[in-house]
Order: sequence, then structure tokens, then C-alpha cells
Amino acid sequence: FLPGDGAVVYDPSTGGIITMGRTFDRAGRIWAFPPTGGMGTHLAGADSGTTADTLGSAAVFGAQSQIFVDNQGNVYFTEFSEHRLRMLRRNDLRVITLAGDGTPGDAGDGGLAVNAQLWFPRGVFGDPSGTTLYINDGGGDYLRALDLNTGIITRIDYPEDLFITHGMVDGSDFILTDISVFNTWPRILRLSGGVLTTITGGSPLDQASVPVQATSQRLQ
Repeated sequence: FLPGDGAVVYDPSTGGIITMGRTFDRAGRIWAFPPTGGMGTHLAGADSGTTADTLGSAAVFGAQSQIFVDNQGNVYFTEFSEHRLRMLRRNDLRVITLAGDGTPGDAGDGGLAVNAQLWFPRGVFGDPSGTTLYINDGGGDYLRALDLNTGIITRIDYPEDLFITHGMVDGSDFILTDISVFNTWPRILRLSGGVLTTITGGSPLDQASVPVQATSQRLQ
């Protein structure tokens, strides 16, 4: 196991980094590394234990993808193989389920996220204040928004067929990485008010020697 073989993100609560190993044998781990470097601290993940909500030291994870860390250091991650969104609560190092009942599907919008179905969620991102999370759901086909104040989940459809691998929030917009177009380089897209625009990418793979010129857009 290599810490960070799946995801590495900045931890705004400490200035360090959080890593989460992505593996299909349930051997995932969450580590915290200090801003000055040096030895990391194992926060959660075990070879044996339980897939139910529990202390991080006893938690067994399904396959993970993109993770998100809020300003309080809470770590949010999806379990692709278990169809769930989970959270490592930093103040007591407990792993709890926030969305997904463990069965694949897309039912439950407008209701409590813990009772809803997810379909092979590929990752999660959100606003740093930790009020709303966005689940890259449907295997990358659409977003699900989770209001952390109410626990309600809703669906956000894209205006065209996409295969999103990563996302982030930029003000009221979404910045998305799309690999839906066969035989082209990935595209970085901006979704604003239901309208998609390309920031960069999308050129044919046989144009590898041609530099891609990004449009002039600064991410806040």
C-alpha cells in the first residue's frame, strides 16, 4: 500500500495534506501529513473490521475515488463499489455514511440522502465551508447535491452527455474534467447556469505535439 495512490488533497485545517489510497481489495487508508513534511498519521482504514459506521481504526472501505476536505478537516469520500458517500469526522475520527443505502440506483432525490441510492459514484467535491457536497454520480454522468444542513439530496443533470472524472466549485460555477469524447484529450469544462463552455483540452490524441491553449479564466 502506498499512501496517496488514489487521492492527495490539501488540508485547510492544518496546512498539510490528506491522502487516501484507492484500491479494489478494501485495503484503503486515510493519512494526514503535516505542512512541514515528515511522518504521516494514519487516520482511518483497516484490512479487517466493519463496513458499517464506526471508528476510523476499524473501518473497512470499498473502492474510493476523488476526496474532499473541508475547512474543519473533515474528509469526504465516495465508495465506488459500495455505492455510498462517507465522511471521516475529524473531531472524533469516526466514519459515518452520509448518502447511499448501499444498493446501486438513482432513486431518492428530494429525500434524505442516507435513504437514497447512488450509482457507482466516482468522487465528491464541495464548498470549503462544508454546507453543500456534490457527488459525481451515475459513473460520471450527473451530479447529486447534498445539503449538509438538511440531509436532502437532489440531482443536477448536465446539458449534454458527459463522463466526468473530477470536479470542483468555483463560486457559483462547476469546473469539470470530461473524458466522454473518444480519441481526444480530456476537456476541462465550466458549467455555469446550465451552460457548458470549454476552458481547455478536447484536441485529437494524434495532435499530442500541439500545445493546448487555455482560455483566459482565473479560478478563485
